[in-house]
Amino acid sequence: MVTSLVDIFQVEAKAMLEGLKLAWEWGFRQVELETDNALLLEILRSSFTCVNNVNNIAKVRLLHTWIAKDWQMKLRLLSRNGNKVVDCLAKEILNQLIILDELSIYVQRLLKIDVYHIMSDVIDRN
Repeated sequence: MVTSLVDIFQVEAKAMLEGLKLAWEWGFRQVELETDNALLLEILRSSFTCVNNVNNIAKVRLLHTWIAKDWQMKLRLLSRNGNKVVDCLAKEILNQLIILDELSIYVQRLLKIDVYHIMSDVIDRN
C-alpha cells in the first residue's frame, strides 16, 4: 500500500478532529492537542495563512472550527521520538476510530519508550 503525504495529513487531521469531538462530548473544556506533524500544527495555529491549498481539505477546516469552540486549547508539537505509540496505532487503524480499553504488550513497550524519550527531552532542556 502506497501512502502519500496528503493521505497522512488527512488521517492525522481526522484523528485530531475525532479526538476533539470526544473531548467535547465527554465534557472536557481544557484540552491539549498534541501532534508530531509540524506542518499541520503550523496551519492550525496560523488560521491557514501559510498554505493556501490546504483550505481544500475539509477535515482541516473542521479542525479549525472545533479549535475555536468555547474551551481552553493548547496546541503542542511533540518529538517523533516520543510519539511511537501514536505512529504505531495510526498505521494499524488508518481510517478507523478505535478506543482502546486495554493496551497490548507491544503498545505498552512503545509507551515506555515514548516516556523515556519525553523525559530525556525534558532533562536535556534543563
